[in-house]
Amino acid sequence: MRKLLIILALLIPSVAKAETSIIDLISRVPSLNQGVAFSLADSNINYLSTVDVAKYKGFNLEAGYAGVAKNTGDKLVAVLSYDLLNLKGKTTFPILDIVEFRPGLWAGVGRIGGSNEFDWGISATVLSLRF
Repeated sequence: MRKLLIILALLIPSVAKAETSIIDLISRVPSLNQGVAFSLADSNINYLSTVDVAKYKGFNLEAGYAGVAKNTGDKLVAVLSYDLLNLKGKTTFPILDIVEFRPGLWAGVGRIGGSNEFDWGISATVLSLRF
């Protein structure tokens, strides 16, 4: 019991310090992007959910998940997209701040015919949610 109290006493300062910088931690979390992906392997439209990994001169590298399609199932994907339209700061409607349009190419691994196989296609990121 005594050891537990000592450990808790040592952890309290670190927990108190973490509470003061929680806003800094939240501001570093990448935005969650929502969109659609068209698979050229099975000609289906999939739901796309990604996070930004890197950005350079309007190009974005994203990693994430493509939703369940009839034949391919779940997919782990990487997306290379380009910022074509971003309404953040250009409108007075707060809800339109999350609207973006980023066409791109995606590639990933998913189930095609019972085994994990490569899948690829075109995509469009439509919403960017930031917490």
